[in-house]
Amino acid sequence: MEFISIRNFRNATKDTWAALERDGKVVITNNGKPKAIMLGVDSDNLENMLLSLKRMELADVIAKLQQQSADNGIEDLSLEQINAEISAARQNA
Repeated sequence: MEFISIRNFRNATKDTWAALERDGKVVITNNGKPKAIMLGVDSDNLENMLLSLKRMELADVIAKLQQQSADNGIEDLSLEQINAEISAARQNA
């Protein structure tokens, strides 16, 4: 996988397309930090790629929520405790 700076992306678009064609994916960086991933697609795999990206985004959200639970010390709540928290939140709303 090739890493291309945003400056090179702007100034040498043809090189970026060549890298994308060659590797199937390119990471775009800004000040040396990854900011975007370009993935090669065509009309045959577009829908599958979009579905895969949605699944990946969902997995990322779940991982963040799990980390927040661990950070807050609530990752081991029982179902009864969860339901009690929900009831209390509804009464306060």
